Amino acid sequence: MKITIIFGAFLTVPILLGGAVEKMWLALAKEFVANGHEVVQICRQYEGMASNEVIDGLI
Repeated sequence: MKITIIFGAFLTVPILLGGAVEKMWLALAKEFVANGHEVVQICRQYEGMASNEVIDGLI
């Protein structure tokens, strides 16, 4: 199955300010990939961030 997850900020959220929702989606996405699904995460891009990157099999 192809799964797309869309949310606001991702890696740029400072740990002290939260990031719980982002961490939850990352954990779920890793489980989806481990079960053979293709996962794409779309989030807000900040200046200096790469347009595309692959982290632990997630696009």
